[in-house]
Amino acid sequence: MAVYNGDAFIEGQLKSISRQTVQPYELIITDDGSSDDTLGIISEFSEKCSFPVRVFRNSSRLGYRDNFIKAAYLCSGDIIAFSDQDDVWVHNKLEEQLGYFNKRDVQMVFHAYEKIDENGQPLGHMFPKMTRIIKFSRLHINPLFPIYGMSIMFRRDLLPSPRLINSRPADHNTETYLMAHDQWIPFLAGAFGEIVYIPNRLVQYRVHQGNTSGPQHERNIIDKIASLLNTNPDKKSCDYCRRISDMMRQRANYLQAFRHEGQKHFSRHALEAAIEHYEKLSYTWDQRSICYNPSQSARIRLWVYASLLLRAQYLFARRLGFGYAALAKDLMASMKLE
Repeated sequence: MAVYNGDAFIEGQLKSISRQTVQPYELIITDDGSSDDTLGIISEFSEKCSFPVRVFRNSSRLGYRDNFIKAAYLCSGDIIAFSDQDDVWVHNKLEEQLGYFNKRDVQMVFHAYEKIDENGQPLGHMFPKMTRIIKFSRLHINPLFPIYGMSIMFRRDLLPSPRLINSRPADHNTETYLMAHDQWIPFLAGAFGEIVYIPNRLVQYRVHQGNTSGPQHERNIIDKIASLLNTNPDKKSCDYCRRISDMMRQRANYLQAFRHEGQKHFSRHALEAAIEHYEKLSYTWDQRSICYNPSQSARIRLWVYASLLLRAQYLFARRLGFGYAALAKDLMASMKLE
């Protein structure tokens, strides 16, 4: 658990952890310089709970991304679950997720959640909106699929050498920062093993003004109309595809560094397959950008579109493809006359 000035809601979260049907081996808490009563509440809780609570105070502010990652490296158990400071865990969250780790190839398990307001009242939203168990085999989950930290449980031996922490790829949402914990861990898990999604809502995600991370609100109708009326939608789409291509290239380059770190828990075959996978994704997204590039002729754009279609790149977006919605969008862009 990474905390910062969380005294408004942290007591409820701590109590929900203590009520788990399977008790944690330990609770690691990294505090990023709280100035409220967060640490006092934690101290009082630790005196009463049945498992060890270890608190680490950062000497300087890390921000939530690195604070969570620091907490993960401080854990001594074999399986790690991320926890926000302001949510509420359903009583059997740990038990439900742990059951899937009986299969050695499973590297990560995540689940659905529901939103609640500041008073703990349900807001009637479930995310993701997938209603069945899904098992993503190695390299078969869309690298941009949103997975949120409070739902993630993973194997500790997935964590690479600490030397690779500060060279991780850029964050999906803002290239100003490196990958957040809930992007980095799914990336590694999907590269080296199986990821399992379970549709049970095992966390109540609290929506309040103090949220520093977590699920983004769904785009409202005004946002969608503004996007459709963008003055230069083709350039925007072309730039977007190039940005994704660069992200995938960063991932391939990052994985190449694993060759020199002696990662004992990752097979050489899996590593090389993951590098090749992200190199191909980078190339594919770069190719897609051509469909929106006005400097290319319609003939070239259509030829590229056809090649993407023949390579089945418009399959389910949840897995690896661009998705069916992109099928018509890319075709219309490719057919535009100069």
